[in-house]
Amino acid sequence: MLNLEQSGFDDPAAAKLEATRARSLADDLDSLLAGTFPFRDRLAKAPLIERWKVVAARVPVLHGVAINHSSASGPISMFTTAPLVVAAEGQRWIRCGDGFWRLGGMEDGKHFPRNEPSPHLREWS
Repeated sequence: MLNLEQSGFDDPAAAKLEATRARSLADDLDSLLAGTFPFRDRLAKAPLIERWKVVAARVPVLHGVAINHSSASGPISMFTTAPLVVAAEGQRWIRCGDGFWRLGGMEDGKHFPRNEPSPHLREWS
């Protein structure tokens, strides 16, 4: 999110980054609506989040162990996603404001069968 109170347009790099993220999200949503996304190779490259849970916030986010996320502090670290935009938990993926995530097991160790949504994400839809 571009916070105009903090950076305004005094930071062109931050504004450009947020515009790029917004364009990417809009393109992904258009592809999803057209039934042509996500591609397997794109999801294969997406970071994995394990032991995740939905965090109660103004907007839903997931918190868990991130594996191979480019913004994380290491190859495996605790991480909170950007706001959740699209959830396909039965297919084991989500799209957040900053990109796709593959879903591993939940915090309680459970895995939900493919194509069967869990109550954890259903409450946010």
